[in-house]
Amino acid sequence: MLWRTSKKFNEKRREFIHYSAVGVTLTIGNWILYAICVRNMPMVTANVFSWAVTVILAYLGNKLFVFGSPDWDIHTVMWEFIAYLGARGATGLIEVSAQPMLYHMGMDQRLFGVEGLASKIIVSLIVMVMNYYCSRFLVFRQKQGGEEQVWHNGRKYGFSIKKL
Repeated sequence: MLWRTSKKFNEKRREFIHYSAVGVTLTIGNWILYAICVRNMPMVTANVFSWAVTVILAYLGNKLFVFGSPDWDIHTVMWEFIAYLGARGATGLIEVSAQPMLYHMGMDQRLFGVEGLASKIIVSLIVMVMNYYCSRFLVFRQKQGGEEQVWHNGRKYGFSIKKL
C-alpha cells in the first residue's frame, strides 16, 4: 500500500515538474515577446498578442510533454483544443485585465527597462496555477466505458470522473 502511494506521489511530482518546465519556458517566452511588442504597440495589444502565441504553444507542450494525451484523432484534438482555448480564454481575460489594473493601482515598476513587467509577472504566476487545474481536470482526459479518465503520459491517472 505504501509503495502504491509512493508511486502515485512520484507520478504527481513528475507531472508537476513537467508542467512547471513547460510553463516556465513558455512564460519566459511570453515575457520576452511582450517586452519586444510593448515597445512598438499599446500595452494591451502587446499583452493580447503575446498571450495568444503562448496559448497555442502551451496546448502542444501540455498535450505532448505534460499530460501525454495519447489520442491524435481529429475529433479528440479538436475537442481538446476548443476546451483548452475556452479555459485559457477565461484565464486570459483575467491576465489581460488584471495586469493593467495592477499597473494602474501602483505596481508600475520597470523591470529590466520594461514598463509593466512587475505586474505582468505577478499575474502570470497566478494564471499559471489556474491553467494547471483547468488543463488537468477539464481538458486532458479520455472517455472510456462511460467514464472520463484523467490521463498522464498515456496512462490512466489516479481516478476517474464519473458522469452523473
